[in-house]
Amino acid sequence: MTGYVKIHFTFEEDFMGSIKYPDLSPHHKMHTDFREYVQKIHEKDLLHDKINSGEIISYLKDWLKNHILSEDKKIAEFILLRSNS
Repeated sequence: MTGYVKIHFTFEEDFMGSIKYPDLSPHHKMHTDFREYVQKIHEKDLLHDKINSGEIISYLKDWLKNHILSEDKKIAEFILLRSNS
């Protein structure tokens, strides 16, 4: 997951930069926070610390649903507005 997050977010942020997306900075902050969460889980796993998989699944579901349906949707709306002007 850490590898996928890095690749996906890098691609998405590069794309937002290329279209001059005005909310790139706060969007990047959300990605950074998510990366840090995933990294903490990864570190706990490496240390064989107890991990509450239910909490992780709930967090991931909520974050992904909210991020995609709200924040990523704003990118699509920005693209549509630009293409119609």
